[in-house]
Amino acid sequence: MSLGLYEWTRQMHAAIGTVFTVDDDVHGSVLRVPDCAAELVSYFDTGRIDRGCDGTPVPEK
Repeated sequence: MSLGLYEWTRQMHAAIGTVFTVDDDVHGSVLRVPDCAAELVSYFDTGRIDRGCDGTPVPEK
């Protein structure tokens, strides 16, 4: 991720109080892992992050 994205994330967090992020390098990975997708839907419904998720495992090099 670029520094600009991190700055945007900090700004969003300051504006709304919470930001759902996934620490991997696969864009849209939350939709590829059913438990992550469910956690994201729960976040949209409640505004809380209960478990979070790891997203798609990053392949080892």
